[in-house]
Amino acid sequence: MKKYIFLLTSVFSITQAQAQVTVKKYTNHTSPAITTVKGIPVRESGFSGLIHIPGTELDFYTISDRGFAIDAGKTKCGTGKEKILPYPKYCPKIHHIRLIGDSIVVLKTISVKRPDGSNASGLPLPEKAGNTGETLWADIPADCSKKHVLGTDKWGVDPEGICLAKDNTFWICEEFGTSIWHLDADGKAIKRYSPFGNGDHQTGVDTVLRYRRPNKGFEGIAIAPNGKVYGFVQSTMEFPNKDVIDTTRIMRILEIDPATNKTRMFAYINDGTITSGDDKIKPKDWEIGDAAAINDSEFLVIEHKAKKSITQLLVYKVNISRATPITNNWINGKAIEQYYDEKGLSSAGIKPVEKELFLDLTKTGWDPKLVKTEDMAIVNDSTLVIGIDNDYGIESTKEGVVTASGIDPIMYIFSLQGANKIKNYIPQAIKKQSK
Repeated sequence: MKKYIFLLTSVFSITQAQAQVTVKKYTNHTSPAITTVKGIPVRESGFSGLIHIPGTELDFYTISDRGFAIDAGKTKCGTGKEKILPYPKYCPKIHHIRLIGDSIVVLKTISVKRPDGSNASGLPLPEKAGNTGETLWADIPADCSKKHVLGTDKWGVDPEGICLAKDNTFWICEEFGTSIWHLDADGKAIKRYSPFGNGDHQTGVDTVLRYRRPNKGFEGIAIAPNGKVYGFVQSTMEFPNKDVIDTTRIMRILEIDPATNKTRMFAYINDGTITSGDDKIKPKDWEIGDAAAINDSEFLVIEHKAKKSITQLLVYKVNISRATPITNNWINGKAIEQYYDEKGLSSAGIKPVEKELFLDLTKTGWDPKLVKTEDMAIVNDSTLVIGIDNDYGIESTKEGVVTASGIDPIMYIFSLQGANKIKNYIPQAIKKQSK
């Protein structure tokens, strides 16, 4: 069994809400090599979700996203939506990691698989099944008449979150088709919950989720102690049309009861417009990063955005117990999103989920350059882990120029004391695995 080491880079303390929070920062320096892109070595990373494994001290599962893509919309042959997928056979993976001393060791890697057991891919979904109009090339064509256009995959997936059920099966969310997947312990798809209908291991959910913005589907997922699964849509949706995405603060949360396949939908209100000028963060800019269940009705949720000189990295405590389930996406001739905010929804008889600030990462010693806060796991009422998606350590321009970002996978462990503890936390019990 190969082991890959993540080295501890710093330990420090800060004071927040008049209670001490001790923070440790871990950086991944070594993980398996995947390939080389434009002369830049690329290795396993791109971690886009995190879940603590109950019954362990510091074991976690994390999941990689679809792979590394290069913007190509402004290349000679581009029209704006093209990307290069230089390693199209890449399969998203679940990594079992453990924190030991000052290191993180990768103990096991599991590939995400289609229902037939073959490896899934990061290729886009077919038309009318979740495709967002994105075109993928294998490379930048010298001759525009000879573009190597990559195909689609009805089981294409771009994972963004992961959680673990009591029976040691996985639940993941993804942003391509706004879908939630149930995987067995070996990573094979058992069922996909999708707004694009039923059949072929797929169960349909509210079709309003088809209106998510391109590649901004589900970004966070959490499983409550009672077994219900919650998917958090990353941003405001284009419902009923694109005009609404910047005139609404309403985002969506989907609840799935796996025992019955019944679903409910809730409204989440983002922080709206803040600052002004070039630094202005507008309703359409806010993104959900990840989520973790505290108990059957409360969750921690990352809401974040960085723009110019402004960086907002906020963890909210969210409560759904008094929220009104959305049973109709149209009320009095208006789409739900057209009610804009909490006051508007109240006029339509809908109460959104409640939220209160739990932690402002910018006040904890967090490196402000690390803005893709897409990993979060609760270990216990005194320990919270938050990490980043480093996009495999590469970045690109729309002209297809690729450089090394210099950003490695990083996780921060927050030891919470006093008023900062996670109140009413109920740990998830899982079936003990056989050795």
